[in-house]
Amino acid sequence: MGSTFKKYASYYDLIYQDKDYRDEIKYLEKIFAKYSQKKIRSILDIACGTGSHLLLLAERGYRLCGSDLSKDMTQIACLKADRKGLKVSIKGNMPMQQVNFRQTFDAVICMFAAIDYLTEIKDLQKTFAQVHKHLRPGGLFIFDIWNGIKFLTSHSPKRTKIVRAEGLRIRRVSTTKVMLLTNRAVISFDCAITKGGKIVEHFKEDHQVRYFFPAEITHFLEQEGFTLQAILPFMGFNQDACTNAWNLTFVAKRH
Repeated sequence: MGSTFKKYASYYDLIYQDKDYRDEIKYLEKIFAKYSQKKIRSILDIACGTGSHLLLLAERGYRLCGSDLSKDMTQIACLKADRKGLKVSIKGNMPMQQVNFRQTFDAVICMFAAIDYLTEIKDLQKTFAQVHKHLRPGGLFIFDIWNGIKFLTSHSPKRTKIVRAEGLRIRRVSTTKVMLLTNRAVISFDCAITKGGKIVEHFKEDHQVRYFFPAEITHFLEQEGFTLQAILPFMGFNQDACTNAWNLTFVAKRH
């Protein structure tokens, strides 16, 4: 199996250049305003990747720390922070279930369905426990997941995405294999990067993920000392739309 987020990290921001991070930050701030009794000032971004959410929040005046399992991803995040002159603390080689900053925050976020990389329930429990330790009383834990209800009826076994940027053409073919008995999927990425019609790099990576159902996430949040505030369709506030939403946002509060 390929090493997750090794070669892929180098092209991650180009592949997701169409992702509207600024709009997602506005969405987070609406959640802050609606569900936090205190003004959010400090935020921990776990599985922060290349830091796109983290850096935008830092630019808006929040105090930010971030972590990710992938050192390759966090190195890119640190370079981006340096270019912007932003003072943030970002740690690599730190899996979600072992996050340790020895301080507490007003909010912890985990974006882009990164929770789905926790394929074992024991790791989900450990992650929720660590997040709880890093939150001040009343602090918010905000994250999104793939909605198992929608995934089982709507996932695409094979998809192709082509992007052009910085003189490169990136063709990514994603093949998804579902293991129904374990609520898991393996997404195989086949990426070909060409420049001037010639292949300059070709690599493959396998990403193991888990799709979750709302009831099980709610159960484990409550088990680790959280009170569920809301389950929302990602980027929306109409809870009635959750069944048909591919991604669900969970908002939980530390007791």
